Amino acid sequence: PPLTDEEFEQLRENILSDGEVYEPLVVWEITIIDGHNRWKILQEHPEIPYHIRKMDFFNKWEAFEWMFKKQLGRRNLKPFQRCELVYPLEKIISEDVERHRREAISDYRSGVETGLNLVQSKNENRTAFTMAEYADVSRATWNMAKAVIEQGDDELKEELRKASIAISAAYKKLKRKAKTDTADKTDSRESRKKKKK
Repeated sequence: PPLTDEEFEQLRENILSDGEVYEPLVVWEITIIDGHNRWKILQEHPEIPYHIRKMDFFNKWEAFEWMFKKQLGRRNLKPFQRCELVYPLEKIISEDVERHRREAISDYRSGVETGLNLVQSKNENRTAFTMAEYADVSRATWNMAKAVIEQGDDELKEELRKASIAISAAYKKLKRKAKTDTADKTDSRESRKKKKK
């Protein structure tokens, strides 16, 4: 998640008072993967010295994974913020899990002992488990947070970012709203049917 205005201003003050950016901007190919806020400040103050650290990654997914892990380790994030941060990795993880599942099935069919229980390789469960590990939450919490990320409104997400509501409570709110919306649609359809008669 982006820095709050207060955090960004504190970073700006620190850089200006130090007269240098001590932590290098991390770049992969031509993309900044760590140091976006420092770079933004440097654009306003080009006289401030800074360093660049070039990284090599096999592909963009490896770069994303490094970036997410770096962010998770650096900031004191709330559980929902951690879930939001790792959410873009879900597609990558899911594809990786599916690839491993196909390899295990292929090995099994060709008589190679894999030691894997194929039933446990179901994509959704394995993906959710991996995502929960990355976000440092339980699998149930991950699944609830994912639902809020995908279906919740901005107000609900903001409450979670501030930790003024628990993920489970936000999920319950989301489900209640979905039930209410479904009931309203059903009532509306029934009302139109009665008018037609």
